[in-house]
Amino acid sequence: MGKAFDQSAPLGPSIVTVDTLGDPHKLNLSCVLNGETVQDSNTSDLIFDTGYVVEWITQFITLSPGDVILTGTPQGVGCFRKPPLWLKAGDEVTCSVEKIGSITNVIQDEKVPEGAPVLAQVAGAAAAGGGGD
Repeated sequence: MGKAFDQSAPLGPSIVTVDTLGDPHKLNLSCVLNGETVQDSNTSDLIFDTGYVVEWITQFITLSPGDVILTGTPQGVGCFRKPPLWLKAGDEVTCSVEKIGSITNVIQDEKVPEGAPVLAQVAGAAAAGGGGD
């Protein structure tokens, strides 16, 4: 769900064409949290190359120009760290992909409406660093 919440996806600052990108399987990528590199990898580490991913997905859905396919993430994901590393209000996250650019976001508290379903309340508590016993 990390890439699927409303108003949340590390996309940008631009979209580039394949002629300016070069080989999409040889690009450095990183995630920096408050000045500390927490993910540092290369697209050569992808389990499946982009051609295979597109071929597999199009067995089930029709892709159109401009569609974005979000895949997995390199090692370093916060919930799998010992101890876990959760984002909190005020944290600054910069995601970068070589030849595309970087995007920086500052994390804000999520306001869970009173009377929201329990799942939303748990997600809000986890985002605030609580819940999940």
